[in-house]
Amino acid sequence: MYSLALISLYLFEFMNRELLGLDCSKGATSKLVSSTHAFLTSIATLTYLYQYISLVFFRHLVMISIGYVIYDSHNLYRNRHRDRHILYLHHFFIIVGIIYCDYYSDIRYYKLLAINYLSEISAIFINFTMFLYETKRTHYKLFHISSWVLLGTFFFTRILAGLWCIFHIYYLKSNMIYFQIILTCMNFYWFGKFTQKYIKIYRLNNDKKLS
Repeated sequence: MYSLALISLYLFEFMNRELLGLDCSKGATSKLVSSTHAFLTSIATLTYLYQYISLVFFRHLVMISIGYVIYDSHNLYRNRHRDRHILYLHHFFIIVGIIYCDYYSDIRYYKLLAINYLSEISAIFINFTMFLYETKRTHYKLFHISSWVLLGTFFFTRILAGLWCIFHIYYLKSNMIYFQIILTCMNFYWFGKFTQKYIKIYRLNNDKKLS
């Protein structure tokens, strides 16, 4: 099962090198690889929660994330990403959560893991919105649509879902509640930053239209 993590690590790194070979920027390459991982894990999570795939199959699929986390941690280091330290912590929580669920093999923990993985839906819109922002397309209508979808999916899949997980982990009396609380607090912080940034951009665009 853990061999899938190594295979996915190789595939994500291969994808990274191929995109860079096509003269894509490091930022665009990173976002595309991240969105690929987010898309795969979102599909795996939704199909598991709606009982289209078995727990055994889902357990194998989440191993893709371990490969991605290793790849992305190295990518953050070699690109000297300014937020790499907090992202290292986020990635560490992902690995701990997967290994914890795999060790106990409890269906209740896997459901909580799957609820947490719904957050990957918002990751797709984070990457796309950030791409539009970095390529100076904030005046496009598409940017505003993507921003609203980002804030909406982030709120439901990271904030509300995180609070739901804290509530249920509390009654399971699991030590994982500490990791879940920290992760949810991080999501509150990021949600605040995204909201603040979008409001600032929205006001600047309105001021330009009025001037």
